[in-house]
Amino acid sequence: MHKTERWVLFPYLAMDYKAAEDWLNQQARAGWRVASFDLKGWTVYLLPADRPDIRYCVDLSGEKARNQESYLALCHEAGWGLVETVRSMNVFCTLPGANPAPIQTDPGLERDRFERIYFWKSWLLLLFMLLFPPLLLSLLWLLLEGGDPAFWYSFPLFLLSSPEGVFSALFCSLVAAVVLWQLGSMLRYFLRCRAAVRSGGEMPVPSARQARLRGTGEFLLLIAYVLLLVLRLVDMSAPSYPVTYFPEERDSLRSRPVIMAEDVGLPPGEVLGRLEETGSPLLQHISYLDYAGQGIATDSYLSCLEPLARWTALALRRTSELPLAPVELGFDESWSYTGEDGFHILLLRQGKTVSRLSGAVDWTAPALREVLRTRLTST
Repeated sequence: MHKTERWVLFPYLAMDYKAAEDWLNQQARAGWRVASFDLKGWTVYLLPADRPDIRYCVDLSGEKARNQESYLALCHEAGWGLVETVRSMNVFCTLPGANPAPIQTDPGLERDRFERIYFWKSWLLLLFMLLFPPLLLSLLWLLLEGGDPAFWYSFPLFLLSSPEGVFSALFCSLVAAVVLWQLGSMLRYFLRCRAAVRSGGEMPVPSARQARLRGTGEFLLLIAYVLLLVLRLVDMSAPSYPVTYFPEERDSLRSRPVIMAEDVGLPPGEVLGRLEETGSPLLQHISYLDYAGQGIATDSYLSCLEPLARWTALALRRTSELPLAPVELGFDESWSYTGEDGFHILLLRQGKTVSRLSGAVDWTAPALREVLRTRLTST
């Protein structure tokens, strides 16, 4: 059965206005006409053509307001009616019964117009988008962290330990990849245009496949940005809070990779401790503070990959305020610190699990090694 309407993705950027024109004319030859553009121009609503002489012309918009009216009047006189302006592109359709003349007749002037109202502004804006975030992050590092190199370990560790952080990092990586691609594509097309016009030819038509890929990449960025906002709203509406455990709930803590007072021979208090869990599919962080004595703290990181666990152990070492020295305890990796006041720290990695223990306990004592292996690495 013949379709009576179609919704189609229109993933063309302004630099690919020639490819967009070709695509629209292909639809016209197939018997379709543009009814409207929706979703900020990312989709086009097509209906069966009501006349056989439909053709489309796409020109860059960007004329100043005082010139826009005369520009559209000249286009109308030439036989073109404005359908809609989409992402800095004026989409024109032939007027009924008209034999339209080309809107741009001088390739040199068309190239100059492309450079003046689109290329330089867009290319420099993309370059700014690429350079500004790392420059801003570096500035904040210098101003707020005093240039401490540990920041470049603590910040990624923070991102990896939350779904929003992981998605934000992926989103920024996608933005950087798309922007780099567009910078290179625009520069290559700019040079092609100059070479073509100098040799007496017309403005070249970009590759249809490349044009659609460029536009689709930007469209996916918009979708990812919306998902990031939704994830942020969900995270704000359901914040995580530490959970307090009492002695009768000790069995619930047995399934967690944490050290309790009774594991190291200390009597538990009236309140066992406080546990908080955060994490992402890449790295789960479990923080537990046992209230026995002066307090025993456990920070366990469960990673999805062993290389990530090795990096997590490195990050915890580099961000430690106290010096950690290697120690051989039978684990894949382990480091310890012993203070004069009896305060001890142990950082260990076994497989994909990394744990940092602190408190007035000698974590390197031989009697505790099997306890640590059972409680921390058997989950």
